[in-house]
Amino acid sequence: MSENARLTNIREWTRRDLPAIQKIGWATWLATYADFVPLQDMEIFHHGYYSIEKLVGLYENPDMYGYIAEADGFPVGYSKCHDNRSEGRFYITSLYVLPEYQGLRLGKQLMEQGIARAKSIGHTRIWLGVMLANKKSLKWYQKNGFVFVEQLPFVMGFSEVSHLIGFKEI
Repeated sequence: MSENARLTNIREWTRRDLPAIQKIGWATWLATYADFVPLQDMEIFHHGYYSIEKLVGLYENPDMYGYIAEADGFPVGYSKCHDNRSEGRFYITSLYVLPEYQGLRLGKQLMEQGIARAKSIGHTRIWLGVMLANKKSLKWYQKNGFVFVEQLPFVMGFSEVSHLIGFKEI
């Protein structure tokens, strides 16, 4: 946790936030996935999924919602949510906070923004996925009321990892 972080804020994303999202995504991936996904595979996936063009497409999608966590006026985390109409589910598809800012309840606040959005459009559950090997996040989601009901493969580059899908009643 950063000793210098005094003022925190959660707000909706803007197009100007996309480069910061790209950087936060990469920094948190390195800190979170490096023990079980090879660097080359993370790079392949990140360059495809977090290209500015891809992020612009997500930003412009009316079924996607994004939130930025700030500490002292700087982006230090983000979440991305998707109203998946074809499945009838509302997903938190990404939730990342830079390691040095974890412990400030920013992740919880980002999650609460997603829950509020899901409720506002009529959902009674919120869904997400987490890699089984990501023990710290898995424990955090379980502590926050998520129940995991499905295990699927997730491919990142040439690596395949187990991915748990779960929900929380809201």
